[in-house]
Amino acid sequence: MHAPPPFHRRGLSRNPVPGAAVAEVRAQLAAVADPALVVLFVPSRLDRHATAAAVREAFSGVPVIGCTTAATLSPAGFEGAALAGFALARAEATVVTRRLDDLDRFTMKDGYDAAQSLLWELSGAAPGADDTNTFAFLTIDGLSLAEERVASAVGMALGAIPLFGGSAADALEFRDTAVFHDGAFRRRAAVLTLVHTRRPFRVFSAQHYLATDAQVVVTEADPARRLVQALNGRPAAEEYARLLGVTPAALTPQLTAARPLIFRIGGRNYARGIETIGADGAISFGCAIDTGLALSIADGVDPAANLAGLFDRLRQSLGPLDLTWACDCAVRMLEIRRHGLEPQVAALFADNAVGGYASFGEQVGTMHVNHTFTGVAFGAAEAAAVPEIVTGSARNLLIHEPAAADAPAPERPADMPWTRDASADPEVEELRRIVRALIDRSQRDANLHSDNFSLFQNAIVLEDTVRRRTTELLTVNQQLSRELAERREMEEALRVAKAQAEQANRLKSQFLAAIGHDLQQPLNAARLFLGTLGEKVWLDDDLALLDRITESLGAVDDLLGGLLDITSLDSGVVPVDVREVPLKPLVRQLDAEYAPQARLRGVRMKSLAADVVVRTDPALLQRVLRNLLSNALRYTPEGTVLLGCRRRGDGVWIEVWDTGIGMPRERLREIFQEFRRLDNPRAPGGARGLGLGLAIVDRIADMLKMEVTVRSEEGRGSVFAVRVPLGYGEAVAEGDGGATTREADMERALRGRRVLVLDDDPAILDGMRALLAAWDCVPLTAGGFVAAMRALKDPGGPPDLIIADWNIGDPDLTGLDAVEALCARLGRRVPAVIITSSRERQVAEAVGLHGLGLLHKPVRPGQLRSVMALLLLSAGT
Repeated sequence: MHAPPPFHRRGLSRNPVPGAAVAEVRAQLAAVADPALVVLFVPSRLDRHATAAAVREAFSGVPVIGCTTAATLSPAGFEGAALAGFALARAEATVVTRRLDDLDRFTMKDGYDAAQSLLWELSGAAPGADDTNTFAFLTIDGLSLAEERVASAVGMALGAIPLFGGSAADALEFRDTAVFHDGAFRRRAAVLTLVHTRRPFRVFSAQHYLATDAQVVVTEADPARRLVQALNGRPAAEEYARLLGVTPAALTPQLTAARPLIFRIGGRNYARGIETIGADGAISFGCAIDTGLALSIADGVDPAANLAGLFDRLRQSLGPLDLTWACDCAVRMLEIRRHGLEPQVAALFADNAVGGYASFGEQVGTMHVNHTFTGVAFGAAEAAAVPEIVTGSARNLLIHEPAAADAPAPERPADMPWTRDASADPEVEELRRIVRALIDRSQRDANLHSDNFSLFQNAIVLEDTVRRRTTELLTVNQQLSRELAERREMEEALRVAKAQAEQANRLKSQFLAAIGHDLQQPLNAARLFLGTLGEKVWLDDDLALLDRITESLGAVDDLLGGLLDITSLDSGVVPVDVREVPLKPLVRQLDAEYAPQARLRGVRMKSLAADVVVRTDPALLQRVLRNLLSNALRYTPEGTVLLGCRRRGDGVWIEVWDTGIGMPRERLREIFQEFRRLDNPRAPGGARGLGLGLAIVDRIADMLKMEVTVRSEEGRGSVFAVRVPLGYGEAVAEGDGGATTREADMERALRGRRVLVLDDDPAILDGMRALLAAWDCVPLTAGGFVAAMRALKDPGGPPDLIIADWNIGDPDLTGLDAVEALCARLGRRVPAVIITSSRERQVAEAVGLHGLGLLHKPVRPGQLRSVMALLLLSAGT
């Protein structure tokens, strides 16, 4: 079986000779035999004409886009002298590109028409392209002064399709920037690229400034000179320093760069760069400022920690990242380097397959911004196994800004030691030069096109400029202070009440956990003895009595099990292990488990399973279906219970049908509430449930993000349905077989098998011995670990399967430890089942990690029988 062709390949060369550098990158991209697109990031040291000629020769017939850069993003961090790029496979992506020339004369209509034309071209090449499986990349000449207009026009035309990009740079200079398209470098131009792919992806944006509660209003300013004399009615430097908790003399360039003044618009933060602080206390800004602006003090969090948080969120959404195509601001690069964070950032780039470039500005949707890390991340799933991505554009765009949830960061740049002598630090001057140039570009563009600047002003200028403190304002402040004090008292009372409620819940959980084992041991033994009796041949009167005993014991079982389940779910100790699960074996196991119960009740049990793989937690899904099947059998005095599957779109509906008593339609919402039972006069005797089963279903469905529906008609029956997402793998086709065939399979799987039971309770051992003998197994019992080791030397041979209680009466050993030791002594893996009364997350995770079966007490004989048969059949023993 051949491996599928790669979705992409990345390449990087540090060779200073253009032809050699391009050849090295081409060789690294060769694994993508038929590329739909090649993207190149070109350092300033490579000659443009020679590089373009080498690219045309190396990538003849292949669409190539790119730009000049301030640095490339690689596993080594930021590399200022490296040529880097990547290729996307045509089998995985459909790509169209369009260049916008002569941006000096650019109009909004030009951008809108170009984007609309490109959308039309993409729809012809990929008819299924839409905003759920398509994104846009925009790169613009960094000296064109047209980023805001181009991004706005293109973004409006694209609608919900997510867009990101970056401005072409020129190392750390502002002399010669260009984009690459159609075999040549182009000045005063932009390139728009649309990519349609079946790969799961997210377009993201992140910046590392956190708005604080410290706010100021510009109360006196000279807009023409970009000078602010007063903030909050006080000298500007004095008020700014007071809010930072320092003296005006401590306002160094490093500190003002790390704790700038920012304003917020459209849900995003924008920094106002400070150039100088005068002896008179006035602050000179490097960008437009005006009286009436409301500003906040920014708190810069650790950029490396912020990036780590972003990548965590991306991996939660996509799984392991296959490629992260990104743009990062050159100023962020300098800040990361200055504080020695590049090794951490380089490790993040390496771990998350980052490839891209440092830019002079970034495009996020319709806006041109700075100080931003933006791009698109792709999941690692194979394209052939990925269904159509039904996410909606809002879910494709992931905006990540620092928030309290991201704290604590290892160290904030604002908390790092600062050099007081700025003149002795050339990096400060370099940072100041870069910031000044970036801001100057934005300011000149705003002056040339006042609509852009008016958009900012209209969003943030206060309705009424605060110039002085008035008596009315003092009165309002006093009133607010009183209200805040009252609110603090209320919040403290709520906090105390919440803490008391949480403590009570913890005590309840601890109490139930403590008594769970002691209560379930005798119930478990009774279940085993009852199961043994059920295997014998009885007269009709005896069978009726046996049924009544079974129902009574089942009621106690349901009560205790339901209480423990609800407690575990509410306490958050139930683990969630979502993975690829073949559905058919799971359905067959449930059918084998419940078919005997159905026969005892005189009800027909049927099951129909599809040969598909679903993505879910198999243990929790089984718990949901067991509750639904138990409900169906309880309220179906005669007729049929059906467990079936329907494939619909990218999911599978697993349905439980019954021909029972049904429910009034107007009361269906009530049944998922705790202890809610519908008093139905049609209910058969002894069929009244406890009102916990469907509450458990509701909680688990919420944990797994599953949709649950119910339809019912009084007197005709009910249908409960659960939607589970399809997995990416393919199921191995199995013969259907009927219930009789499956019953015969289980009998053959168990007949003559030697089963070792390890438990410290003699009653459990007696019950197990009788039950296993009734199933034609050969039982071996051990009341402790030493006895179990002796049983391995039984003259009849070693066990074929081990059943062990988690608690075997040894303070130093669990049942899991004992099973591992027994397997080690035998020198081979033996199928095993762990039985426990614990609902703790750690127990389930430990058992699952070792690949063993797990059952919770009290154990239903049919459930134990089906699990044993499944383990033996799977092991092929």
